[in-house]
Amino acid sequence: GNAYMLTTSGLSIMSLTVASGAVPSFTANGVVNGASFRPQGSVAPGSIISIFGSNMGTLAGASAVPLPTSLGGTCVTINDSSLPLFYVSPTQINAQLPFATASGNVTVQIRSRNTGKVSSGITVKVAPSVPGIFTALDTVGGGIVAAIFHASNNTLVAPANQAARDEVLTMFVTGLGTVTPTV
Repeated sequence: GNAYMLTTSGLSIMSLTVASGAVPSFTANGVVNGASFRPQGSVAPGSIISIFGSNMGTLAGASAVPLPTSLGGTCVTINDSSLPLFYVSPTQINAQLPFATASGNVTVQIRSRNTGKVSSGITVKVAPSVPGIFTALDTVGGGIVAAIFHASNNTLVAPANQAARDEVLTMFVTGLGTVTPTV
């Protein structure tokens, strides 16, 4: 009852029975920088991206590295190359673009092993850089602040825990594009 196939996302086991379910659906505006979620019209090489849409997969999160290219029965490809996946749900996918992704237009598709359905190929622009700063919840003062931490004790920089002049800080960002040294 199964077929074993070598696909762009690796070895896949496909049921020979007819699958039913909805086709994964998203738009180019639904492919955004994973930190800012701003629909900037493009993403950058090496960045963490989020894809928002519908019928995209079964709820699952990666539990180890290297990240899997199939998660919750879902595979995301860019120009037919599989992307490493952090998280999949019916309405959101978090993935990483390879650093080797060239600037320009690429085609993104979502494939569901569970339903046997494949989304339309959506054209997304890859820009040299589209920076975004991750945010964190300020549990002391409330509200959302940039994910910047004191390097000395790994506590969040916030209005109630401000940074000092010349202090070493850690900032969590994505979308910087190609970096030196190479990742």
